[in-house]
Amino acid sequence: MLQYIDSGIGFILIMLTISLVIMVLMQAVSSVLDLRGRNLVWAMEQLFKQISPDTKSKIVTTKDLPGNIDKFKHFLKTKSNNLLRARFAKVTVAEEIANAIANHPAIAPNASSLATAIRPEEITDVLKAIKDGTGRQAFYELDAKTQAQINALLQPVERARPDIQAVNTALSEIDRLEPAQAAEVKKILNTAIAATSSATVDKVMAAVRTEAADKMAAIEVKLQAEVAKVTALEQGVEKWFNTVMDHASTRFTKHNRFWTLVIAIGLTVFFRVDSIEIFTQIFSSPELQAKLVSAADGVNKQAEEILQRKHVGSQALEDLVAQGKVSDATKTQLATIPPNRDTCADGAAYLQGISTATDAEKQAFNTICDDKQKAILGNAGSDIKQLTNRLDSQSLSVFNQVKWSDLFEGGAKLTALCQEFRGHLRGLVLTVLLLSLGAPFWFDALKNLVSLRPTIAGKVDQETAATKPGRA
Repeated sequence: MLQYIDSGIGFILIMLTISLVIMVLMQAVSSVLDLRGRNLVWAMEQLFKQISPDTKSKIVTTKDLPGNIDKFKHFLKTKSNNLLRARFAKVTVAEEIANAIANHPAIAPNASSLATAIRPEEITDVLKAIKDGTGRQAFYELDAKTQAQINALLQPVERARPDIQAVNTALSEIDRLEPAQAAEVKKILNTAIAATSSATVDKVMAAVRTEAADKMAAIEVKLQAEVAKVTALEQGVEKWFNTVMDHASTRFTKHNRFWTLVIAIGLTVFFRVDSIEIFTQIFSSPELQAKLVSAADGVNKQAEEILQRKHVGSQALEDLVAQGKVSDATKTQLATIPPNRDTCADGAAYLQGISTATDAEKQAFNTICDDKQKAILGNAGSDIKQLTNRLDSQSLSVFNQVKWSDLFEGGAKLTALCQEFRGHLRGLVLTVLLLSLGAPFWFDALKNLVSLRPTIAGKVDQETAATKPGRA
């Protein structure tokens, strides 16, 4: 019985170690390819397409340019901050607007990285700043269609129904109202808020006149200003922001899984990680089982450290409080921080939901979280080296690197290589499936099995002692 437990611990330890290597590589890939930033650009692109169908139109493509020099200049002008895409023929107005926002210094961590999170009000603020000429790309350098759409999005429109918060804000600023009078007016406003846009203000004002006739002029001017100042962009963001961002979060999770699977397949094939062969080696060697069991605590400790980095959003919030960069009111709100805020975007969204959080505190959080992500990338090399050294120290044939030169030599070597892969095919496929479960799964499995081992070992010792000669 104990042999099966030890073999299971050894096998799970190997799967956990390889899964951790994949996780570290995935973190590096995500940082290098700026996957979070690109996902935010995609989300804003979909948002603009929902707000204004005209943003789906294509901007200048390589077919529209007369010569190679013009193509190159256009490339440098519009794509220097996003060379990885370079998809001229597919660029829409919405995509160019989204890229301009994500590259704006107010929200982007640096000139070479895209913003990874954005609040609803920041979309309007940043787009206004771009129109005013502040940003890494001048407004006049944007495509003419893009400029026209930005102007259209920032044009004031009449709300379908007034924003009750804006109305109440307007009312609260009229400090000459008596408290009882103000309460009655608010009640009327809340009742009339569902009226159609063409008649809303008139109906509300008619009701208000009976309650605050002497303050009518001031109230009406303020209320009309609040209703009229909303832009098409603000109206669209209010309607679609949460829906689009939810879809973007799901999309990012799927992309992460895809890249994780790609890395798992690459490692498995390149190093011929045959899980069936690995388990056979462990099960047939009591000495190897003992070495792997003794190494379990060390692997668990390193795994816990690496997995904690996954919750970078939660850790950044904790550091924000620990470094004293929040007010007492915000600190009270952050007394209990959810442990599952995995990304900076998740952490920023949580902080955004705290009413007492100031812009300075939000900016401090972004800085702390960005520094943490850079540290994770900087530690990736040493993490991988430690993990692979652990595997090498176990005298276990896990990584059997393919000699790719055999592919180009042809003949007998190529035939032998193909036959070898065919012989390991089931083990390779099983390895990919097991690795797709992820490091957290194998971490929990190892921790549970290690905690169970002393109980099983105790029972085995009792049974062994009971079967010894001379016992009654």
